[in-house]
Amino acid sequence: MKKLISVALLCLCFVAYSQAQTLSTWEVNEGAGIVDLPANEKTRNGNERLSSVYKYAQTPIKKDPKWKSVAAPNGQVSYSTTSILPNANYNKFTQIDFTYFRSYLHIPADFKVNKATVTIGIVDDQARMMLYNSLHPTGYYVEANDGKRGGENVTTDFTKQLAVGEINTFVIVQVDDNCCGNNLKGGITVNLNDKIMQPVNPTGSVWDEFKKSDVYIDLNNLRAYSINGGAYSDKEPYAVTLQNGVCVIKKLKDVSGNDEYLNIQKVQLGANAGKPMVAFKVVNSKPNTYLTLSGNTESDNRLTARQHTAVPDEAKFYEETPLFNDPAQKGFTSFQSAKFANSYLRHQGLFLEIDPKMDADLYKKDASWRMEKLK
Repeated sequence: MKKLISVALLCLCFVAYSQAQTLSTWEVNEGAGIVDLPANEKTRNGNERLSSVYKYAQTPIKKDPKWKSVAAPNGQVSYSTTSILPNANYNKFTQIDFTYFRSYLHIPADFKVNKATVTIGIVDDQARMMLYNSLHPTGYYVEANDGKRGGENVTTDFTKQLAVGEINTFVIVQVDDNCCGNNLKGGITVNLNDKIMQPVNPTGSVWDEFKKSDVYIDLNNLRAYSINGGAYSDKEPYAVTLQNGVCVIKKLKDVSGNDEYLNIQKVQLGANAGKPMVAFKVVNSKPNTYLTLSGNTESDNRLTARQHTAVPDEAKFYEETPLFNDPAQKGFTSFQSAKFANSYLRHQGLFLEIDPKMDADLYKKDASWRMEKLK
């Protein structure tokens, strides 16, 4: 199942690439030190190693100075060090030390992914494989595939989760819950279309741009004034998602396995009768996917995401001055439907839809929007 991990990990530069598929050399980050569990918790229940430990993991940010190269003879990670957990805590299972491993995989836009797996050779004590990209900005993993001590060739299939046309990030979250050793041996193997990828030190303009960025993923968002009173919230940002075929605004931390985050780009379509016309392209979906009206009536017409060979009126909007104008909050606009001239894009109960124009302040706030990047 997909779950959330640290918002610190949000972010991978979304750019279109044309180079061949490339896997970067693995790096290691030895984390923030020992985590003491609450008095009523342990890392194990008898011989069972509990997946609940991962809620205490916080993957280091992209430019954390603790990231460094890891020994990888013949391209295969081999990590072994003395545990920092005290001998006095042996077999008590009340402390954790997290170690993180990461590598970047660039998939060209014209590359077809038929099979993509990541395999850990030997696990000690636990390990989880995570994938981050514009399709899964909050991370994807399969809990059933968590590696446990002694497990060999533990594999997770990421075939349907990889994003083409961008750089994907793999993160291995390693758990040490008992002294005296902390190990991840036997290599980490990335298999792409039945070819084992050999890690390299990638070069070129694509990678130069990616390295400049402070974040893993640039996430674009469309936010209504009525969410957080017009002000951006670093603590609880909202995002547009696709849930059961309908566009829903959710707190980013609540985007889960049944949701698809929509990375939205506002596209200029020229002007009609002097009014600028736009559409909202979903850049992390199939080509030419746009936010589109799902029905044929003007009232309570919810939006979905659909592919089009040509942008139809159902996906076009006229950009206007905001229906609710707050001088303290700049950059808001409103979007009149090109299909239904009296209706505007708004959210209602966090569902994205068009509704006929009303004079109420709540409607005006719901129908005033700003494009911004999630931080």
